[in-house]
Amino acid sequence: MQDIVKKGIVAQSENGEVRIMVLRDSACGTCSTCGGCETKPTFIKLKNYGDLKPGDEVYLRTKGSEVLKISSIVYALPVVLMIIGAVIANVLFKNTSYDLNLMTLLFILIFLLVSIFIIKMIDKKYKSNRNIEVTKA
Repeated sequence: MQDIVKKGIVAQSENGEVRIMVLRDSACGTCSTCGGCETKPTFIKLKNYGDLKPGDEVYLRTKGSEVLKISSIVYALPVVLMIIGAVIANVLFKNTSYDLNLMTLLFILIFLLVSIFIIKMIDKKYKSNRNIEVTKA
């Protein structure tokens, strides 16, 4: 899979870190009022491994496979865990006096919360270990 490359401008450089404004290509380009909405830049903080100074134009490069992997986890994990929760509730409470629909909903919500907790843990890992390569333009 190809690398993802974005252009950015160093906004700040202090305490061994840089704050980079990532430039967007466009907002969406699909509606009839194209160009009518405002696209706001995104800022990211990274360690300053080079001699980057405010105003420097940079290229941010990351592996497309890494982005795909993280996206798959973020989008698929909650769905998979909610399905597992529904199946477990239906197996455990099928022949009991408990309301099966209510127990299924409860298990789905519990498993959704578990997936959110797991995603937050993964997010903390990736915040401290960014796989973004910064080079001067």
